[in-house]
Amino acid sequence: MYSAVDVAVAILKTAQEKGFTLTQMQVQKLVYVAHGLSLAQRDLPLIKEHINAWQYGPVIPEIYARFKAYGSSQIRVEELPEFKSGQDLDLETQRILNDVVDNFAKLSGGQLSELSHRSGSPWHNVWFDRKGQVVRGAVIPNELIKPHYQHILQTGVVECL
Repeated sequence: MYSAVDVAVAILKTAQEKGFTLTQMQVQKLVYVAHGLSLAQRDLPLIKEHINAWQYGPVIPEIYARFKAYGSSQIRVEELPEFKSGQDLDLETQRILNDVVDNFAKLSGGQLSELSHRSGSPWHNVWFDRKGQVVRGAVIPNELIKPHYQHILQTGVVECL
């Protein structure tokens, strides 16, 4: 397992190598997707931190705290102190990050947020309680994330994140 900020920086680096720049919201969602794929493919959590259900979808508070100053602007990865000192990730993790960037970095933060809000998504399942009331800040447990991403891998269909 890695820190969520280390994974976020690795995604930013990978995206930059592929010609993408990302916003804080995009990074949030891409780390979440990579975590889900790691759970589904390897039965291993990718990040140490919890993922919470916030208004705009899954959020890792530590990533939000680190990158909130960027607001909706693109994060310039080469300006980050972590750019040079970032943690080396294992090859399987880097493969997952490459796949996530290849498949999802072209989507805006709003598009990724919309995908995470769809009915049946892990976020949706914890954001609303059984009576349809909002449950703010609820943790999205790995026990919901893993089968969701296993289904995506089995069917090849991404109806929601």
